[in-house]
Amino acid sequence: MPIDRIDVKAEVEKAINAEWAAFAQRHPHLAAALDQQLLAEQAMTALADDPEYQQAIAQAQQMDNGIATLAALVLKFIRHSLTGG
Repeated sequence: MPIDRIDVKAEVEKAINAEWAAFAQRHPHLAAALDQQLLAEQAMTALADDPEYQQAIAQAQQMDNGIATLAALVLKFIRHSLTGG
């Protein structure tokens, strides 16, 4: 999926939901006091500052560029093959 189509907020919320039951079991009082939406917003802010996240975004963008270049090459090849020029 191209990086510009990834809904980071949805991915953060999905990750929180996946881990919430285990967290709530370990920290029931804290889990009861936390707002998951606020936690997601804070996580997104922290994530944007994370060097590993920034590197992953850069790598994903490079992959998208590589895929776009490959697609353009395939189109050019097919166009040349079908039109002879």
